[in-house]
Amino acid sequence: MFFFPESYKGAIRYIDDQLNIFFNLLKSVSIFDESLIFLTADHGECLLGDHDIYCAHKKLFDETVNVPFFVKFPKNKYGGEKVFEIVEHTDIAPTIGRFANVEEENYEGFDLFKMVEGKTKNRDFSFSEHVDNFMKGIRDKDFIYVEKNDFVQNKWGMKLESDSLFNRDGEPFSDKNKEKEMKEKMENFLKNKNYEEQKASKSIGSAEEIEKQLRSLGYL
Repeated sequence: MFFFPESYKGAIRYIDDQLNIFFNLLKSVSIFDESLIFLTADHGECLLGDHDIYCAHKKLFDETVNVPFFVKFPKNKYGGEKVFEIVEHTDIAPTIGRFANVEEENYEGFDLFKMVEGKTKNRDFSFSEHVDNFMKGIRDKDFIYVEKNDFVQNKWGMKLESDSLFNRDGEPFSDKNKEKEMKEKMENFLKNKNYEEQKASKSIGSAEEIEKQLRSLGYL
């Protein structure tokens, strides 16, 4: 009998084996110690029916958004240290820029070298958005706040929670002041990016163009 979670575990074991081959190759040519390496994922997965989602990465709870994020700094600097700060994939580019001595003022993320060293102000929340911009949300260390974008249809037929504020474990949390605070933070963040105007008017192309893009990325 076929069980998807078991197959998922097998895929992870395969990736572990391939990473072992890759890291050993770097070591064989004596560049592993000097390398800056990121190990992360583009999304998580609701494997066991979390939030009424089974074997898919929908909604904006931690099962989907809170992904592994490991960094190997050159010469094993900060080796074994854990940083309990809110990080994003946007932090990868400025960190590589620091490593490569490339300055870019338009980076949105933080330099993780400085974050580990305590030399930068860290973010107090991170922003996330659902595929097709169906919903958007922010999370801090304790709470998640989400909103549905009215200009996008629920084409997946998902059963949506009636609440907007949740604990990080996904349980609804009733606190109007905290909900208002989180909502204002997200609105101020998005206001600087003209978010809804750009997203609502953006063309996603024809079905044929979308299929071509998905095939080029290996999803079909």
